[in-house]
Amino acid sequence: MPDFTSSDSFRKNGFVLIENVLDCDEVARLRVKLSKDFSRHTRTMETIRYFLENKELHALQFNPKIIGKLKEVVGDDFTYVNNIEIQCNSFGLNGRKDGWHPDCGSEVADISNQYLFESGYLFGKVGVFLQDNTLEFGGGIDALVGGHRAFRNFGNPFFNYVFWKLASEFQHKVGKKITVPVKAGSAVYFDSRLPHRSSPGTLIQGAGKKMARVELPPEHSKYVLYWEATDSRGARDFLRNAQKRAILEDAANGSELFFTEYLGYVYPEHYPSSYKRLVELSASVRIASIDPMRAMCFRTLYQNQTHDLDSIERIGLSPAP
Repeated sequence: MPDFTSSDSFRKNGFVLIENVLDCDEVARLRVKLSKDFSRHTRTMETIRYFLENKELHALQFNPKIIGKLKEVVGDDFTYVNNIEIQCNSFGLNGRKDGWHPDCGSEVADISNQYLFESGYLFGKVGVFLQDNTLEFGGGIDALVGGHRAFRNFGNPFFNYVFWKLASEFQHKVGKKITVPVKAGSAVYFDSRLPHRSSPGTLIQGAGKKMARVELPPEHSKYVLYWEATDSRGARDFLRNAQKRAILEDAANGSELFFTEYLGYVYPEHYPSSYKRLVELSASVRIASIDPMRAMCFRTLYQNQTHDLDSIERIGLSPAP
């Protein structure tokens, strides 16, 4: 089997496996906490607010093994973009490609985002997994090895896009797809252009096609914490696109206000002292956010839309279909 734990694997294969980030006791404690908290609602995901309220969760970003591997891949000074996703029993195996997708889908759809095709592009997602990736219940991700290399720069935006579109379709049909060998307490850092999906699991494939929380036995529940790690330029480009996506979100029409919410958090103003202390102690991690005036606009928009949605629900009406 190829060595997916080497830092070179990120460039070559599109991802790097970071093993033994958490020990068994740490995994067990986090699973108990998340099980208790997710039992209070039916959402598939918690976001930045919940993350910052819980020290044991935001401490994960500063785990020495994760920090060490990111330094090897990105460099000594790297940046986090805290579009936090803490997922519970979320699979999303829907669509024509049964859930296969790159995370940069909205970016590549905008032909002005040519940074995706540059040879120095360095942007990825960190995922910390609190269960083994098993044949029966999934629990991790599948990856199309080397699929990020479909992004080539020919010096022409149109040719870049057409090549990517054709190459990605070809790769999907004949490329090497693997189940990443994730164990409970491991992490994966993968390129945002890498086609991947939630590992389906033979016992949950049908249910996993719904964009909703899948009911699983407690001992097999799936919990994953995701955030982005990049260099300063990658953070700037990503946040510019995120603002475009936030403007299109509309809670009244059933859209989650995911981008609107996290763009309203400015570092260090809106972060707790426990988190800021970890950043200071790390001496290498930077936290990206947009300028305070724009953040205030998104923060106000989020508060207004969620308040309006709560009002709609209280008087017994449903959001528009």
